Amino acid sequence: MWRRFLYFGDPMDALAHETTSSVLSGKKKLHEQFNRVFTVCIEHAKDLLAGAKILLNANLHNLAYHLTVLALEEVGRGHMLVMASMPGIHSSPHIAKLQKAQEDHTKKLFYALWTPHFGKEKITKEFFQEFESLAETIHQTRLAGLYVSAHLESIVPPRSYI
Repeated sequence: MWRRFLYFGDPMDALAHETTSSVLSGKKKLHEQFNRVFTVCIEHAKDLLAGAKILLNANLHNLAYHLTVLALEEVGRGHMLVMASMPGIHSSPHIAKLQKAQEDHTKKLFYALWTPHFGKEKITKEFFQEFESLAETIHQTRLAGLYVSAHLESIVPPRSYI
C-alpha cells in the first residue's frame, strides 16, 4: 500500500533520471529496509499468535490474550515504521511523534486497527475516536488480565478477566 506514495519520476526522462537517481536510489533503499522491517514485524506477530494458541490450549486465556495483543502491537509498530519511511515524513517533525508512539502500547494498537482502513474510507474525527477507544479498551483488558488488582477490597485473579 505504501508504494503508491512513492514517485520515482519518468524513467524515459534521462535528464530527470540523471539528476534524481542518487536521491531515488536512497529512497528506494530506505523503503526496502522498511519493507523488510515490516515483514519481520509480521513474522514476529505470527510467532506471538502461535504462542497464544499454546496458552489458550492450556486454559491460560489471560496470557493468550496478552500475546495476541502483543501481536497486534507488532503489526501496528510495523505500520508506523512504513509510515515513517514515506516521503515528507521521514525527515519531518512527524518522525519524532512516530518514534515516541512506538513506545506507547495503545498507539501501536491504534495503528494496527485503523491502518487497514487508510485510503479505503473517509477518515473522520469520530472514526479516529472510535479506534482510539477500542485500542484503549483492549489495552486495559490486557492489563487487567496480567496484574492482580491493587484494590484490596476487590481482589480478583487476573485469569478471571479474560
